Amino acid sequence: MKQKKTILLAVIALALLATAAALYFGQQGRDRIEISQGDGSFSLRFEAKRLSQAQPMELSEGDTLRVSWTIDGGNVDVRIGTQDAEPIYRADGRGRGDTAAFDLLIPAAGRYVISVTGQNAKGAMEFARQ
Repeated sequence: MKQKKTILLAVIALALLATAAALYFGQQGRDRIEISQGDGSFSLRFEAKRLSQAQPMELSEGDTLRVSWTIDGGNVDVRIGTQDAEPIYRADGRGRGDTAAFDLLIPAAGRYVISVTGQNAKGAMEFARQ
């Protein structure tokens, strides 16, 4: 009788452990990316194993692009530029605790692409034409 009770307790403990592991690892693979777009603005809130977002924006010479971010975890890269030229702005390896807020003067009219990529990334970014 005592042996059956021990086996039953062991089975229950294993079932609980398996359930906890499934819940934990099931949450680990989910990416949460919230995108908000408006006339001349683009913002992201993210928690993602692999982050890859690109947003085109028509900008004129002399426009100012307000850029801000807060990185809470992982690594994030940012590139802003036109398709055929070197980026006018590039930030690689932004990590936990990194914050920024600055204005970027647009040198020439064109279709700019704002590209945000990262791994195990968590944070928020905003790009807005002023």
